[in-house]
Amino acid sequence: MEVGPEKLKEALASLGLKTGGTVWECAERLFLTKDTPVAKLERKHFAKGSGGGSEQQVVINL
Repeated sequence: MEVGPEKLKEALASLGLKTGGTVWECAERLFLTKDTPVAKLERKHFAKGSGGGSEQQVVINL
């Protein structure tokens, strides 16, 4: 399945994660959420001001 850079950025932003970098970096960041709850991710993956690690669950339709 191919997903464009805008869909990746949209998915990352909805989770409060950084949206910058290459498409590859964005995809890696999104795949971190596959097996790790957002609340357990390192702060370095979160966008500034997002608070990071909320317990909110988000469903992303790619």
